[in-house]
Amino acid sequence: MARPLRMESEAGVYHVLNRGNHRTDVFRTEKAKAAFLQCLGEACQKTGWQVHTWCLRQKKGGRLQML
Repeated sequence: MARPLRMESEAGVYHVLNRGNHRTDVFRTEKAKAAFLQCLGEACQKTGWQVHTWCLRQKKGGRLQML
């Protein structure tokens, strides 16, 4: 069964969180971390998203606050 659709915020601010399966590292190498940041940058350019704060961590990936 698919999960329900997310509600859209009128302010357009979202908190995004990645987690590794079974508490494993999200980014196993620096190359993987760089690829994620490259992809995020491209997505922001294509969509007009703005990342206001972010923190990349090994076990929980990243926390992004976006508009």
